[in-house]
Amino acid sequence: MECLSEANTQFSLNLFKNISEGNASKNVFYSPISISFALAMVLLGAKENTAAQIFKVISHLHGSLQWKEVSVFHTKEKKVQ
Repeated sequence: MECLSEANTQFSLNLFKNISEGNASKNVFYSPISISFALAMVLLGAKENTAAQIFKVISHLHGSLQWKEVSVFHTKEKKVQ
């Protein structure tokens, strides 16, 4: 679960950096956890090549991320709802 947490943190920081570029004088507001949940839900609903591509992008954030960790994360997220 730590790998997923680290990957999510890195994703959030990279996303903020990309969103805020060119907007130095403006406020930026976004919800990294909502974006991560949305990506996880899309991944869990995807099949075959689409699922493989989405997982490749998500796991690229942290090289040792495993499908099991994504599945555990989704299960825990469902309990929170």
